[in-house]
Amino acid sequence: MGAKIIQVEKATKAFQTGDNTIRVFEDLDFAVDAGKFIALMGPSGSGKSTLLHTIGGIERLTRGRVTVADRVISDASESQLCSWRAASLGFVFQFYNLMPMLDARSNIELPLLLSSGGATKRSQRIQTVADLVGISHRLGHRPREMSGGEQQRVAIARAIVSDPPILLCDEPTGDLDGDTSIEVLEILRMLSQDLGKTIVMVTHDPIAAGYADRVFNFNKGQIEEAQLQGRLT
Repeated sequence: MGAKIIQVEKATKAFQTGDNTIRVFEDLDFAVDAGKFIALMGPSGSGKSTLLHTIGGIERLTRGRVTVADRVISDASESQLCSWRAASLGFVFQFYNLMPMLDARSNIELPLLLSSGGATKRSQRIQTVADLVGISHRLGHRPREMSGGEQQRVAIARAIVSDPPILLCDEPTGDLDGDTSIEVLEILRMLSQDLGKTIVMVTHDPIAAGYADRVFNFNKGQIEEAQLQGRLT
């Protein structure tokens, strides 16, 4: 087993709705080894996206502890979380979350504007990641001029342009057709296997989960490792 880069300990997440308390999960333990590609599966409302957002510091636990890359984020302030996310995490979403008025180059550049590097260094980095994900020929195009698969490649390039150790992916193939989904999944697997990125991916698709090193399934607020047939790694 490798070093743990993500550790969730005794985690409870609950929402208050009027007089009712809805528990998403309770006393949950979950850990991820550095450099591994992990898939989280489960029905809608099972807690998989909530766990992902908790790891990313987007949502806070009701109770428990989250440690990411030796940083306890469950106790961090919002300003601390903001700077930590910029340095440590890349996010990939189902619907790309690109800025529609910007071309691909400018969308990819956005995380770099928070760093101290100059324009030449930013341009070199943009070209490197665009080549890596196969989107360099579309850098001058805006999102509406690109296919869904091309937009997701731009989103992945944006997520890795500042070289974070961890990628959090929320249904990254949920809006794509089968062939395009496979292309995106192969990029994610390459980022993990060749570049050592730790990837945590929420998905409802067993085919997508088959690209991961390990698959965990949510069931009634608990998480357990699943054994899928046809694992591709």
